[in-house]
Parts: sequence; C-alpha cells; structure tokens
Amino acid sequence: MPVQAAQHGAPEHMLDMTQVAIEAVQRSPNLVALRRKSDVSEAQALAAGLLPDPQFSASGDHPTVHGADLVNAYALGLSEDLQTLLTYPSRSSAAKAAADQAKLDLLWNEWQTIEQAGALYAQ
Repeated sequence: MPVQAAQHGAPEHMLDMTQVAIEAVQRSPNLVALRRKSDVSEAQALAAGLLPDPQFSASGDHPTVHGADLVNAYALGLSEDLQTLLTYPSRSSAAKAAADQAKLDLLWNEWQTIEQAGALYAQ
C-alpha cells in the first residue's frame, strides 16, 4: 500500500501537528513578506542610528597675474549637519520602535498561522 500511495503523490509518512505548523510558517507567503518587512525595518533602524558623515573641503588659489600684493591662497573647511545631530535621538528611537513593531507583527502572524494550521490539522 505505501508504494501505491507514493505513486499517487501522497507522502509515505504522515506529518504530525508540529511538522504541519512548521511547514505552514515556513511556506506562508504572507509570513515571508512580513519577514522581509521586518528585515527592512531592522536595516532602517541601523541606518537611523548612524551619525552623518562630516564633510571636509580644501581649496587652493594661485593667482595667474603677478604683483606685489598677490599671494597663494589656501582654505580648509570642516562641516557637520547640525539639524541631523539635533534630531538624531528621536529618529533613532522612532526607527527602533518601527523595527520592534515589525518583529511583533511577524510574531503575531506566525502565532495565528500556527493556530490555524493546528485547527486544520485537528479536523
């Protein structure tokens, strides 16, 4: 009998409720999308936690006309975006909260999928 069942595409052994729940969680397209959303939220939280890069500039000027008052000029500059520094704590905490929310949404949906798979298995 197992040989005939295998020929018709039926599995040779039955899955238990835990295996059904695991398969449901791993193969659910909604959960796959939520996992990706959670990964994106984590990446955004990481990016929000980075400080902006300072900008360094240098320039030089060599006059082409000769004269007694003319000299070579050099300038160096260092700048930082102060608005980004001032809003850093709020942006960082908001991004962390969004990442936490995405994780919790994923866990809740996984739980619901497991419960639904268990109910369908019991039928």
